[in-house]
Amino acid sequence: MDVLIEKILTHDEQVRAEWPVAGTTGYEGRARLEDVFIDRRGFAAIVAWYARTIAAGRGGGFQAIAWQGKRDMADTWLAPDVRRLVDLAPDPPPAIAGRPLREAIVELLVALPGLPDLRRRPARLAEPRGTARS
Repeated sequence: MDVLIEKILTHDEQVRAEWPVAGTTGYEGRARLEDVFIDRRGFAAIVAWYARTIAAGRGGGFQAIAWQGKRDMADTWLAPDVRRLVDLAPDPPPAIAGRPLREAIVELLVALPGLPDLRRRPARLAEPRGTARS
């Protein structure tokens, strides 16, 4: 039985070789086939709506809307990962500890071209404060 994962691959990204999976659920292929399933009149309506709203700058334009979506992800689905990054900060000054540090980390994540896989633990990161090393 093949196992597929729900992972959106970006550009030349590949599924990690150490993952025992057959591939992804297919967003990449679906993106290539999308034109077959979109009615051209419907597509024209989407383009017109985009031009009236997003491209025209309503709501701050595309960049602002995309960044708000990333902030929303950091506040919901990625909240445990953001907390982990806050916990990994080595003795932050009192002026930035807690909420200011969390907000700064969120803004750094938002500024990245894509949301990183925060489940990976690079060897160079320290253990969270209060964690004993064996």
